[in-house]
Amino acid sequence: MKQEDRAEYLNYLGDHFYRYGERDRAIQCYRRSTELAPTNGYYLLSLAFAQLKRGDYEESRKLHNKANAIFASLGDKWGVATTLNNLGLIEADLGNYPNAVKLYRQSLEVSKKIRDQRAIAKISGNLAIIERATGNYSEARRLFNQSRVAFEKLGDRSGLALCLTNLGALEHIAENPNEAFRLYRQSLDIMREIGDYAEVGNTLKNLGDIEFSRGRGNLDKAAYFYNEDRRISEELNDQRGIARSLHSLGLVEQHRGNYDEAKKLYSQSLQIRQKLGAQFETAETLHQLGNIEFLKHNYHQARDLYDQSLDLAQKVGNRLGVAITVHQLGYLAEAKGDLALAEKLHEEARQIFETLGKTQDVDIAKKDLERVRRMRSRQ
Repeated sequence: MKQEDRAEYLNYLGDHFYRYGERDRAIQCYRRSTELAPTNGYYLLSLAFAQLKRGDYEESRKLHNKANAIFASLGDKWGVATTLNNLGLIEADLGNYPNAVKLYRQSLEVSKKIRDQRAIAKISGNLAIIERATGNYSEARRLFNQSRVAFEKLGDRSGLALCLTNLGALEHIAENPNEAFRLYRQSLDIMREIGDYAEVGNTLKNLGDIEFSRGRGNLDKAAYFYNEDRRISEELNDQRGIARSLHSLGLVEQHRGNYDEAKKLYSQSLQIRQKLGAQFETAETLHQLGNIEFLKHNYHQARDLYDQSLDLAQKVGNRLGVAITVHQLGYLAEAKGDLALAEKLHEEARQIFETLGKTQDVDIAKKDLERVRRMRSRQ
């Protein structure tokens, strides 16, 4: 077999593994295909996107930029548009919304020039996610529905399923849990129909989140969906999915007051996430382990875990993660009686939340500031 034919076969094999949730094997195939054909932008793009979904944003950004340079030199507008969109996904995941919007709009401009209706629908959905994250629910809903109609016209079942998932997330945030549950169910049915098993587990996790948000009475239902996510992820050997489900199950045990069991589940999730090099998600689990120690009044251990989480969040540029951990450090300072530090940390978190457009978090931080200031005034 010629080298270029072997590279093509390995990329195809990577797509197969990725589709069925075996992302580590997919990455191995993609990486080998890029080694055999280093100037093929499409093979680089496959590897870059897989690294993005794995949470290795630094490596993904580097690979995307390399692919973009190749596409630009060849005048491949589809490749340029796709790369810009994916770079936007990285910035959005990290909470850098202005950068994400800029990249999405650049991608949209190129996609309109080449009349790529599928890309236009996808980018509209990505812009809607930013609007949702910044609290502009009416605009987010408009863009999601615009995207949904486009996918329906194109007969793109995969795109439609993803759009329904995103609409479900919007309704969940907008406190319409029944509508969110209905949309997630529709999405799940389509994903099962088309065999998109890698996303089935994630949608089950979303259904679990709906039940989790309803309160203690629904923790058993949440655990059911999280365990289904775990079962499917294990069948697919989807390590990221396994880590995701373990983390979610840890949240359930934490809210049940079973701190030791929660710590065990978080630790198992952390081990996988560290092995995968998923720094974004590792920071998330370190934060939750810090919360367990905080709840058990082990403040020294909690501080150490929060600091580790904060360092990672800063390293990958996750400003939202930074704000959440800084805010929690404020609570820790309160618990230790250092109200001056608590006020400083709550204010720092408030400012970051404000720049990200996280209005609900801003309101919570403001209330915390007011409480701490009243306490200081009585000292």
